[in-house]
Amino acid sequence: MALPSIQSRGLLSFLFAEFGRFTFFLMESVRNLFYRKFYFTNFIDEMNTIGSRSLLVLFPVAAFIGMNLCVEGYIIFKKFGAQDLVGMFVAVANIRELSPMIAGLVVGAKAGTQMAARIGTMRIGKQIDALEVMGVNPYPYMILPRILAAVLVLPLLVVVTYFVSTLSAYLVAVFQLHLNGSAFMDLVFSNITVQDMLKGMVKGSVFGAIVTTISCYSGYTASGGARGVGVATNLAVVRMSTAIVFINIVLTQMMFM
Repeated sequence: MALPSIQSRGLLSFLFAEFGRFTFFLMESVRNLFYRKFYFTNFIDEMNTIGSRSLLVLFPVAAFIGMNLCVEGYIIFKKFGAQDLVGMFVAVANIRELSPMIAGLVVGAKAGTQMAARIGTMRIGKQIDALEVMGVNPYPYMILPRILAAVLVLPLLVVVTYFVSTLSAYLVAVFQLHLNGSAFMDLVFSNITVQDMLKGMVKGSVFGAIVTTISCYSGYTASGGARGVGVATNLAVVRMSTAIVFINIVLTQMMFM
């Protein structure tokens, strides 16, 4: 068997080192959950930032996804003469998969990149070092408020995404595809349960923790001046998107099979 090349060994070493640094960052974040001082003002500010900044992007994205989902479902079911079942397809796909993923990805693209850039700028500008010199622990001061805020806000954004996308799908079904609106909504309500809604919200909380942890880590470990902040922000987007898609598969297997 051929031995790995120098390049592949270097890449593996880098990946293991990066995984180790991220694990240490995650453990420090968890450990500081029990820190004696909680910065409540920072927590409220982050809740407002994550929620208000993301809603402006979330509304149109959710609406367009709902419209497209309805049209695609109609095209598929029409082949079998079952186009009236579009409401069931929209309800199940939305609440179980699309709404949590859309909310997580939008928050990652909007609020997550902002976190990575802001913390990265603080790291490059030595502000984090200054906090440590003044005796301020940076984890409970600027990392934990962001993570906890996202864990609480994301489930609410999942619910908003679900209602917006379902409403847009209903409008397309009634006014463009000329389906029966009452039958559409009957199928929506008869094929989702409170447990489905709660599981979707749990997915949202998990995605919120993923987005903020990866964003904060990318910014916290930034280096190399202004260019390093840009690299950290770009890495945050790639890491968040990949992690959300992968973790979604795991959660779906655990919750719905």
